[in-house]
Amino acid sequence: MVKKILVSLISLLVFFSCVFLYWPLSLSDVIAENEELYIQHGGWQFTERGTISGKKYTDVELQPDTEQFDEIVQVISSYTYHRSLRTFFGDSSISGKGDSLYIRSGANTISNLGSGEILINGTVYRLGYWKDKKAQEMIDEITALILE
Repeated sequence: MVKKILVSLISLLVFFSCVFLYWPLSLSDVIAENEELYIQHGGWQFTERGTISGKKYTDVELQPDTEQFDEIVQVISSYTYHRSLRTFFGDSSISGKGDSLYIRSGANTISNLGSGEILINGTVYRLGYWKDKKAQEMIDEITALILE
């Protein structure tokens, strides 16, 4: 009897831990309403031979109630993130492998290096559930809008 209760309690603990970790949170909650949106995109630059010559940064400041601001907020709002074990251990470092995206809205910041992990206000979260596909999609979508 005690063994059944213990197994049930452990099963419930594992279940609720998974729900807590993998529950999707909306990135729209990170974007402050009626606040300027600052976006910095970093992309690799290549020479004519195809070698890397450095990274080029593009900075954009968007004011609320503009068409481009609304389009970017809509893209950001379409993505969700969730907690990971690194969220709870205070680790604030992520690594990337290509383009980078930094977004500041009011006092909130989002750093996306295309690796599947993102920093929101200095805390590590996961963007999407499968590898780094969603992180790179977000960078590509926002880059297309700011480089128009």
